[in-house]
Amino acid sequence: MREIDRSSTRVMTLEKVRPMAQHTRAMIHSQLDVDQRIADGHLTAWCARAYRELCKKVSDEAFPCTFGTLALKKRQMVLAFIESTEDATVLDGLVRAFTDYAAFIETKPLVSASAPAGDTHAAACAMAVP
Repeated sequence: MREIDRSSTRVMTLEKVRPMAQHTRAMIHSQLDVDQRIADGHLTAWCARAYRELCKKVSDEAFPCTFGTLALKKRQMVLAFIESTEDATVLDGLVRAFTDYAAFIETKPLVSASAPAGDTHAAACAMAVP
């Protein structure tokens, strides 16, 4: 496994993410925080466009993920923005975002649903509850 030099990466972070992280610079952001930053003009144009496009797709009735659709409606989505086209920077940003997300969901109760006994066609799923 190779080590990534964080000093050379340029990853979009937002200050004072509440209540997602204990630290002041985080990779993941609450949907409410992103909405507020767009309203205040404190989010780059690219991030705002990407967020609006994501919301449009997830709110479409044909979108296949019930959990995603419900999270959007309840304003409970968790997001990360990585502004780069360089593979190493994107990889570093994804690692940091997933690490922050894992720490975030560690503190949340987990809800799970599984198929009834004998049903081989249904899939099991789980989600963190805010």
